[in-house]
Amino acid sequence: MKIGIITDIHENVSMLREALRLASVHRCDELVCLGDIVGYDRRFYSFDAGRSAKSCLYLIRSNCRWIVAGNHDLYAAARFPSYSNGFEYPSDWFKMNSEERKSASRGKVWYYEKEAPNDLDEDDISFLKSLPEYIAPPDYPIGCLFSHYLFPDLSGSTTGTLKGITTLTGIGNL
Repeated sequence: MKIGIITDIHENVSMLREALRLASVHRCDELVCLGDIVGYDRRFYSFDAGRSAKSCLYLIRSNCRWIVAGNHDLYAAARFPSYSNGFEYPSDWFKMNSEERKSASRGKVWYYEKEAPNDLDEDDISFLKSLPEYIAPPDYPIGCLFSHYLFPDLSGSTTGTLKGITTLTGIGNL
């Protein structure tokens, strides 16, 4: 079985279409999306023209067997992650402006200072709210855990980084 892994789309419709095309060319049997379908931080991205959280979410829902939430997906859905590195999210976190979130977070969690508005509707938000932070498919022939980041921060919502971790990218056979 060949699984294609797609992650960190960040509303880039054209690159997502290209990734789906490559998955087809490589005859992937299944696709998994490891999150950050939505979310566009103006500090890091410059493809403003043609970006669409809604279109990306539609393409992922239409093509991927497994989908997990990344930190930007949780933020867009106004949903707290399960792991917060000891940070207690204030109940009004999603109503705060970025300076208030920055002060409250004390550098422990992302506060999304330059997050651009998206084109999601209530149904899209509801779907994002329903996404698990990880999936361990019980019917899969080998043990797998799909997540956006690494244990214990499976959604990637904290600002800490891990050193000495090797990541697997590309398309491979199992």
